Amino acid sequence: DELGRTLRRHRVSTLWLTAALFHEVVEQDIDSLEPVRQLLAGGDVLSVAHVKRVLRERPGCRLINGYGPTETTTFACCFPLSDVDEVGSSVPIGRPIANTRVYVLDRHREPVPIGVPGELYIGGDGLARGYLNHPELTTERFVPDPFGDRPDGRLYRTGDVVRYRADGNLEFLGRVDHQVKIRGFRVEPGEIEATLGQHAAVREAVVVAREDGPGAKGLVAYFVPRVEPGPLSADLRQYLAERLPAYMIPSAFVPLAALPLTPSGKVDRRALPGPSRSDHVMGPGSVGSRDAVEARLVKMWEDVLRVRPIGVTDDFFQLGGHSLLATRLVARIEQAFGKRIPLTALFFAPTIAQLAPSLRDEAAAPSWPRVVPIQPDGPRQPLFCVDAGALFRPLAHRLGFDQPFLGLSLDAGTLPTPFRLEDVAAYHVETIRDAQPRGPYFVGGWSAAGVVAYEIAQQLSAQGQEVALLVLFDAVTPAQFAALSPRSLSPARLRRVTQKLGFHWRHLRRGRLREAPGYLRDRLETIREDLKERAWRIRYALRLRSRQPIEAGLRDPDQVLLFTYRTYRPRPYRGRVVLFRQRERPRGHSWDPASGWRPLLGDRLEIHDVRGDHRTMFSESNVELLAQALRGCLDTSQGTPATSGERAGILD
Repeated sequence: DELGRTLRRHRVSTLWLTAALFHEVVEQDIDSLEPVRQLLAGGDVLSVAHVKRVLRERPGCRLINGYGPTETTTFACCFPLSDVDEVGSSVPIGRPIANTRVYVLDRHREPVPIGVPGELYIGGDGLARGYLNHPELTTERFVPDPFGDRPDGRLYRTGDVVRYRADGNLEFLGRVDHQVKIRGFRVEPGEIEATLGQHAAVREAVVVAREDGPGAKGLVAYFVPRVEPGPLSADLRQYLAERLPAYMIPSAFVPLAALPLTPSGKVDRRALPGPSRSDHVMGPGSVGSRDAVEARLVKMWEDVLRVRPIGVTDDFFQLGGHSLLATRLVARIEQAFGKRIPLTALFFAPTIAQLAPSLRDEAAAPSWPRVVPIQPDGPRQPLFCVDAGALFRPLAHRLGFDQPFLGLSLDAGTLPTPFRLEDVAAYHVETIRDAQPRGPYFVGGWSAAGVVAYEIAQQLSAQGQEVALLVLFDAVTPAQFAALSPRSLSPARLRRVTQKLGFHWRHLRRGRLREAPGYLRDRLETIREDLKERAWRIRYALRLRSRQPIEAGLRDPDQVLLFTYRTYRPRPYRGRVVLFRQRERPRGHSWDPASGWRPLLGDRLEIHDVRGDHRTMFSESNVELLAQALRGCLDTSQGTPATSGERAGILD
């Protein structure tokens, strides 16, 4: 009240408010802003709803969202607003003021593309010298400037996560130390807060990560309702589910009368109370097990996911499931029930209630769909990826929710034995054309599945269809693979054998002689399995050459698939091919996938080196750059601007 009386009495025309005080004034006494013509607010994230109300009810007032850490003396960036139509889903922090430079960098201090989150670094005349009597902290936060002209130039690491919008303004997303990894995905709580803050019944919102159990984190949303009673937690969950991916949906919603604040007016996250059991939102209609099969599955899921309790209608992936956990779970299910199920089954039956019918004693072997909906939504042409399962979920989501990403599943047992790799490709071509009758097509595959994708592209082209892009994820040709096979005496193979012998000898010498009998037994078991596989290949090859019937013992689908890969001979291809090649090669694997494809593709082969090894290139820590590069390739092939491949420029 005193603030309002002061503004009116002195006819204050320019006013600075902290974000918390700005929200309070707008909520309690917006009429007190009647004389104000220029309102500056900042220090924390501004609520979209409060900003819109000021612009709508005080049309003569120019609102400026000011951003600037103490280490940059004053504002570093500003975003002026005069019209409610200028406000989107969040309030940007704008562009740098005079004599200030800003950079959005990744963890390697390289500029990120437009739209990709990164840490904000600030340089320019407003930079402080450092922290008084804290030289270590000064060195940590004030780093050399590799982009400026001055050799002694410095940048301040703000610790704030931002991204460039297409219009060149910066959007604040949160703090680096607030970033969390949920279910294998890196999450910016600020994005959830901004979305939740747009709900008509929510006045303010904060999202934090809390330990749900040992080693398991969950998101908790705290909100201040506009009126009492506030919205139900289930309603807020549904609201977010319609706007955000599943891994960004909080597991609990806690209503508060007001958010706790620090003396400087910022939200005090450490003072937020822990959620009670009633604050947690279970999946819709979640129920306990109803028979012995469901009870066994519940126990397996709880053991693998380390989450309790689990209902039979809870989604495996929403509970934190990812590719490695899916592999572990499927192996346990097959061992317990004696039934073979594909990894992709968890995409079609992600709940226990959906999966259990196929495992009951009287159930016939189910026929799983041939298209795996890894990310099925979006208006763009889908990318069909051979044998793509849970491993590809992080990549599919990083590509954006306008880009469909579909896996191609094969039940090799449905193909007549013997079959060739060309038959596998024909099976997938039929699946692709059923889902999308005409091109242009986008096809990809990882490792050996990349070779299948290559033949798919050949067959689609032979049918007169356009294949706009073929993507090979670290795939090697069969000839390269053969050079490393146990039967080969190539230099690469000899190097690998020598290194393996050296490894085993060093292992035994490293004070572990007492472990030698068990160690040697393990090695001999590996050799025995390898010899069994070689014997199978010889018998299978002899049956094929003599045109004799394939006996039941030789119809193992996985072995037949591997055999078809080894014996496939690719032909030259004239379409666009992009190879994503692992940057980190294991010892003994000095071969380069590109050397096998160049004789078939020539200069048409595009190569992108990506972080990680053969498998970790898809991991959370590496997949973002892979997704950026792939999105750029998809953009250019679909005739859209490749903004995701551009580096953001410096704004002065």
